[in-house]
Amino acid sequence: MRIELLNLVLSNFKGIQSFDLSVNGHDAIVSGANGTGKTSLFDAWLWLLFDMDSRGSKGADASKTTKGTDFVHNLVHEVVATISVDGKTVTLRKTLTENWVKKRGEETQTFSGNVSNYWIDDVPTQLKDYSAYVNALIPADLFKIISDPLYFSEQMKWQDRLSMLVEISGGISEEDVAKGDRALESLLVKMGDKNFSDFKKMTQERIRLINNEIDSIPARIDEQKRSIPAAADYYQTEKDLKAAESAMQTLNAEELSVKDAMKPLLEMHDKVFRLTREKDAMIDTVLKEGNASRTAMSDKLQALVADQRRSQAEIDELKTGLNARQNRVDALNKDIVDLRTKFTGVRSLISELSANEFIPPNLSEESCPTCGQKLPNDMQNEKVEALRTAFDNAKTAQITGHEKLLAHINQDGKDSAVNIKELLAQSDVDLARMEEIGIHVTATDAEITRLRNATLNSPVMLPAQAGQDLRVQVIDQQILELNIKLAATSEDRSEELATSKKTIQSAIDHCKSVLYAREMTVKAQQRIADLEIDLKAKGTTKTALEGDIFQCERFVRARTEKLEGKINGMFTQVGFKLFAEQVNGGLSETCEAVVNNTTFSKANTAGQINAGMDIIRTISKYKGLYVPVFVDHLESINDLLPLSSQVISLLVSRDADLQVTVSQSNKQEVA
Repeated sequence: MRIELLNLVLSNFKGIQSFDLSVNGHDAIVSGANGTGKTSLFDAWLWLLFDMDSRGSKGADASKTTKGTDFVHNLVHEVVATISVDGKTVTLRKTLTENWVKKRGEETQTFSGNVSNYWIDDVPTQLKDYSAYVNALIPADLFKIISDPLYFSEQMKWQDRLSMLVEISGGISEEDVAKGDRALESLLVKMGDKNFSDFKKMTQERIRLINNEIDSIPARIDEQKRSIPAAADYYQTEKDLKAAESAMQTLNAEELSVKDAMKPLLEMHDKVFRLTREKDAMIDTVLKEGNASRTAMSDKLQALVADQRRSQAEIDELKTGLNARQNRVDALNKDIVDLRTKFTGVRSLISELSANEFIPPNLSEESCPTCGQKLPNDMQNEKVEALRTAFDNAKTAQITGHEKLLAHINQDGKDSAVNIKELLAQSDVDLARMEEIGIHVTATDAEITRLRNATLNSPVMLPAQAGQDLRVQVIDQQILELNIKLAATSEDRSEELATSKKTIQSAIDHCKSVLYAREMTVKAQQRIADLEIDLKAKGTTKTALEGDIFQCERFVRARTEKLEGKINGMFTQVGFKLFAEQVNGGLSETCEAVVNNTTFSKANTAGQINAGMDIIRTISKYKGLYVPVFVDHLESINDLLPLSSQVISLLVSRDADLQVTVSQSNKQEVA
């Protein structure tokens, strides 16, 4: 596809009030002094197509005319372009206007936003359809690459530049890079379906983990060495252990013999213990029997005291209720007195209202408001009757209202009297209950006094007296006979044997701990040997992995060198450096243009622009897309690289106004 600019018309665009760039699809040179608007032509072209300028500003910022540091308002900003798309003429038009609104209650208008409008061949078009049409011609990202010589090398990320160059060069397969190199072919087999970047990261991570393990092993070996206890006479310790275990067996046998001999003695001790508990239980029984009457009186006394407390609490509660009820009765009596006074006043007011009579006014001197003459007698009578009726109605209404108030006051008085009666009736009930409780309290007090005296005079049986009971003495005799038998038995050696066993067990434990230290020494020495073997194996693995990293870098270098040669063969003015040497000797991918043996960023303006033209020529040919190319700073270039695309050059001159020089030569395909 070939897109050519036929003409570009600007109105109120970035300081340009009006300008018509007519080039009819030919190359052209636009010259003028600095600040006359040369770059604004390219900005207008980009704003029309993609709503941005050459610096990346979008929308109103890319188009509005400025005055000093402020926008000039209430202008129509417009760009119209007539283009040729493979010989078919298309007109694109875009405007931007400000929307000013006068709100209710305000004198001045306020700015409420910008409005953009679009046309394709004079047909009004919605933004989404306009954008879809332009994007169908050529996507914005690709348009920037093949219309601006500096965009590819200055604004694109190096990864995107590399991706584009690999695409147009056709790339190079991994198999072609490794062919004939056994080490690289082996590397591809190791990689499997992983790419170089992932394989290298995975390998570097394995090396990092192995390094961590290698760094930790010496400390672990040292820890094992420090855990080895001091050497001991293990032969003598084994002999001592056998002797102690033999002595323990002898003591265990002797202990069993003593236990057999002590069984009858233990049975008698157990019987004495059981009889002693039986004696204590019998004494408790005798005490309960001897003090039963006193205990019964004490329990009854406690119950009566508790009942007395409950009765007194009920009396206190009834008194509180009586006082509250009396206060309520006093308040209601006062309300009744007030209601009677109010009733008398209202009834007196009704009598006064009833006595009021209508007094007819004298209307003989009153004039008609319309004609100014004195009112006739019939009109005077009508007016008097009307006034009488109004007086009677008002009087009746007032009397009726006061009568309703009397009825309300009377009802309130009756309600208060009923409440007083109910309250006094409840008080009578409570007084009767208080009298009943008082009689009960008096009777209970007398019984409490009697029981206290009876309890104080009742005899108390003591444990010593209970011990004289025949049943207790029988048990005492049995205990005495058993104790006599126990005193006549042989000596109990159980405690002596337990002490001897404890001493021998301590010796056994010591011997075992010494022999256990020998086992720990053997295990530690074996662990040290294992760690040393592991350290050596990890070192071997690390070396192999570092070899894989080295082969990855060899592969990247070989692939990059072949790819560089293939890519650079497509250009005449520019080359590309696809990798950079790192300080540690490794490689890092990059994609930097090289012009005349120097990097693009350090090349002069002419070198940069012609390098950009070379890039545009190659990419346009690969994509089969040719669009107008805008070249700024033409004054810095002696010989501009020719393109098959339409070229519009911007040249700084001393002309106060923009001058356009159109080339009439026909475009030819440039190899």
